[in-house]
Order: sequence, then structure tokens, then C-alpha cells
Amino acid sequence: MKKQPFISFTLFILLVLGLPLLLAACGEPTATNAPTTRGANTTTAATTAAATTSNGTSTEDTNPAPTYAPYVTGAATTAAATRAATTAAAATTAAAGAAAPATGDAAKVGGTTAAATTAAASAALPPVATAGSSNNNRPVTQPPVNQDPLKAGTVDDNLKFDEYLQYRQNYRDQTTLPFDISERYIISVMDGNARTVANAIVRVYGDRQTLLFQGKTYSNGQVLFFPRAIPAASQYTQFEVVAEKDGRSFNRTFKRTDNQNQSQSQNGGNIWTLEMPGSLRPQLEQSPNLDLLFLIDSTGSMGGEIRKIQQTINDIAYQISILPGTPKVRYGAVTYRDRGDSYVTRKFGFTGDLNEFSSFLNSISAGGGGDYPESLNEALHVTIRDMNWNSGEAVRLTFLVADAPPHLDYANDYKYTEESVEAVKKGIKIYAIGASGLTPQGEYIFRQMAQVTLAQYLFVTRGGDENNPGSGGPASKTNVVYEEKNLDRIVVNIVRRELTNLTQ
Repeated sequence: MKKQPFISFTLFILLVLGLPLLLAACGEPTATNAPTTRGANTTTAATTAAATTSNGTSTEDTNPAPTYAPYVTGAATTAAATRAATTAAAATTAAAGAAAPATGDAAKVGGTTAAATTAAASAALPPVATAGSSNNNRPVTQPPVNQDPLKAGTVDDNLKFDEYLQYRQNYRDQTTLPFDISERYIISVMDGNARTVANAIVRVYGDRQTLLFQGKTYSNGQVLFFPRAIPAASQYTQFEVVAEKDGRSFNRTFKRTDNQNQSQSQNGGNIWTLEMPGSLRPQLEQSPNLDLLFLIDSTGSMGGEIRKIQQTINDIAYQISILPGTPKVRYGAVTYRDRGDSYVTRKFGFTGDLNEFSSFLNSISAGGGGDYPESLNEALHVTIRDMNWNSGEAVRLTFLVADAPPHLDYANDYKYTEESVEAVKKGIKIYAIGASGLTPQGEYIFRQMAQVTLAQYLFVTRGGDENNPGSGGPASKTNVVYEEKNLDRIVVNIVRRELTNLTQ
């Protein structure tokens, strides 16, 4: 009888302690017991990648972080949660899209660029911010998360001109169009304050009536003149050079120098300098104008790379939109295939709306082609002559992305050499990017266009077509020493340098 109160008390304590467990077992499942969705499984790797990056670039890239990083991060926990959520949504969308059947152009090339895959890649990209949407004119939208960035190298044939001449001399591959650059003059225009003058019109005369050359100075105030590429220039031993800007002009006569004995500048070639009186720099209070055009080979052989190129260009566009100085950027695009395909060229006119441009970019799919060369000549003609380039104070850049050379056997076709000359006349640089599988012939032609327009040749080294890695460019063919970097960073650094030239 004395033990009964003790037993009752013990039972009461056990009931009190066990009640929460009993209620949990009978009620809703806890978070640890909740079923895991299929979408969550597919995002494990993506979430891990998002947690290890804070600026949308691969942790493999050891280069200094781009300048936009401080402007896109908020509280650490909020940023991490935002990135994880964005990456999870992207991976789930991509997984759903990849399961859809391919139709139309998407069914070509083994379905590598199926419409479903392209749509999934487009949907996975977060909205692109418009410059000037937050404090300090800096967008706050997180940059796209590119988990597999394209790796690339660069060759500056104007910086190492002697090596380039040797490369051309050793070339023994297929036919290319001739353009003799062995005699080169760098025409540099300066103002009365010893500052370079961009967008000056430069004309070279053999005599006062014979116009031999016309060009527009690039952002560094320079343009290249190659008299041996102009048959009519062979009879002259001196040239009259005229520079015009803002209604003012300055002319000077230069003697032709024997190329073997010409004095060399730091980047090769004889420099002709014209010093125009007064200040000819535009007002720096205004944001610089930038026309940026992407010329993209969209034939079937590009199927393995189209999606990655779309992601890379979206990354590039975002990073450029938040560069210091907030440049006024207009984006344009030209895609091309070959004669007999569903289209030869397709253009998207310049726009300042980054989201509109991104939508067009993400609509591109690969198809057609057939043989190896493509209609690059016609695409260049459309790019240089049919697009509404800014004719005033601006930086004008074309980035060509392709894995094949142009057809040189078509009747009634344009010539890439003549289109390059027209690009110089309008002050447009052609940065040619060799994609996976580009042959030595394609590399040679791409380097021709880049060198004449005072640009560089870029080439994909890793991350392109998984079935055909490498680019066939200098990495494997010409033993050029280069530093491998993320392609998006290379392009953004090029743009940054071009804009910086305007203020130095």
C-alpha cells in the first residue's frame, strides 16, 4: 500500500515526458522525415557550386575578382540564400526541359541543341539587370551562375608583329585571300594636350587627288595603314595623311620607309603621329557609348557549344552593364549558316534593352551546314554594312564566334578582306573567337581579320564541344604561348580596356 503513491507519481512523470513524442508521431511529419523532391536531388551539385562562388565565376579561375563583386552582394546570409534558390530553380528547369523531345532544327546533329535543351538553358538564366537600376547606377540582381565557363586563350598579333609575320610565312595550309601586311604604319592622332584622339577620320593620299585609304581611329587613337595591300600605292614614295575631328583638320606628309630598316615601336611598325591643335576629347561627364555585336556561327557543328556560348555571352553582358562609368551599351547580333539552309543570315538590330537582347540570344539553335565552310563572308557583310552602328563618339566591337572558315569558292560572294577594310573605315574592331574544331585555315583567316582591325584572336581551349574538345587554334597548332582564362573575363577585360583608353 505504501508503494502505490510512488508508482502513480512515476507514471505521471513518464506521461508528461512522453506526450510531445506521442503528438509528433500522430501529427505532421517533421522536416527531417519529409519526402525529398526529385528537383532537390538534381540540385545537389549546383547548390554546392553556388555556395563556393560569390560572383558567378568558377572557383578554378585564380584571376582577381571582377570589379562588380562589391556591388552585387548584400548581407551574407541573404546572398547565399538567393544564390542557392536561383541555382536550384535553374537546375530543376533545365532537368525538366531536357526531358522534352526535340523537334525541327533541334532534332539535327543528334539532338545536341534540341529546342527543349535551348529552352531549358534560357529559362535557367536569371533575369538580366538593367544598368542604373539601383544606387550608384549599379544593378543589384545577382549575375548568372555559370558552373562550367568556357576557357580560352588569346593572341595579340599586333603586339608581337614580327612573330605574326613569321607565322604567316610558315603557313602552308589551304587557300586564303591575300592581304599584304608586311609593310605597316601605325597612324596615331593626338590633340594639343598630348592625349589620344578616338573617332578621328584619317585619310591617306598618294597625291592631293588620289585617295588610297580611309579609316577611323580606335579608342587608343590609332589606325593601321598597309600600303602593300593597296595596288595604287606602289608608285608613291611619300604619303599625305589628313586627320579630321569636330570640324578641324590637320595634315602632314610622311616619307615611305624601307620596311627592312624601319624603326620599331613597342608593338612593331613605324609610327606616324599627327598632333592636332586644341583639346579634342569628348566631355568625360557623359557615359561612353559602346556598340557590342556578337556574330555567331549557328550551323549544326556548333551544336555542342551553342548553349555554353549563350550562357557565356549572358555573363559578359551582365558584367559589362556594371563596369565603372556605366557605359551606354547597345547590343546586337548576327547569326549565320550556309547557302541552302533555312536561312543564311539572321540579324538582331542594336538595342539598349539587355533583357530583349538576351531573349534573342537564347532563341538561337544550331542546324544545317552540311559541308565544313560556311557563309561567313556574307555574315561579315551584313555585320559591317547593314547594322546601324553608332557613327559618333563610340567604341564599336564585334566578337565573332565560329568553328569553320568562310566559303572561298562561292560565285557572287563577298570577301572577308574587303569587309575588314570597311570595318577599319567605320572604326569597328573584329575580335575573332575560334571555337572547337577550327582548322589551321580558319585560324589564319580569323587572325587576318583581327590583326587588320587592331584586335586580337581568341580561341576556346576547354569547355566547348564535349565530343570535340580543344579549338584547333594556337593551343595545338602553332605553339603560341598563352595564359588560359575564363572566356567571359577575357572579353570583359577587352571591353574595359577599350573604354579606359577614352579617359587616359
